[in-house]
Amino acid sequence: MRRITIFLLTAILTTNWACNTPKTTLTAPKGINPKDSSLFSYQGEVSDSNVVILTEQEKKPSTFIMASIKRTGCYGKCPVYEAKILSDGTVLYYGHQFAEKQGEYKAYLTKNQIDSLITQADSAHFFDLQPLYPAHGAKIVDLPNTFTYFKKDTLEKEVINNHDAPKALKNLEQYLDQLLSRLEWETSK
Repeated sequence: MRRITIFLLTAILTTNWACNTPKTTLTAPKGINPKDSSLFSYQGEVSDSNVVILTEQEKKPSTFIMASIKRTGCYGKCPVYEAKILSDGTVLYYGHQFAEKQGEYKAYLTKNQIDSLITQADSAHFFDLQPLYPAHGAKIVDLPNTFTYFKKDTLEKEVINNHDAPKALKNLEQYLDQLLSRLEWETSK
């Protein structure tokens, strides 16, 4: 048992020390099969001398779109743009016609800004809103549509606002626009 503990401790320390090296060659103590360790996955074959290449198993969280806002055109000079906010704080902006910034841009949110955005969506009871406004009326074709999207835990929703939306949704859309206007943008590409 002591040999297994020493081997595992040595393996963990070696892989942590060599953080820039994704693969580490280790020699397992005699009689210990490195395939039995749940802390590592192995690459290659274990030879008679118990030399094996070990790689630490890492689960990187996948980055996903946690929020977005998209404004469409109208029969006038309405700004047309889309911004996607990723779970790691990256913001991707695509400005089209009549937008203040045209082209592709990238910016980053701080942890506080992300938390504030989530708080704003919660305050608006975003996941309780209707999927389309006006909820029981006809859309006005001359007006732009605003598509607002949020994902939180297992909840995911998009709300389309043509007109006659509740104040909470309008405030959230305004908050998103103000947040975007305060970011330091760099051209993407």
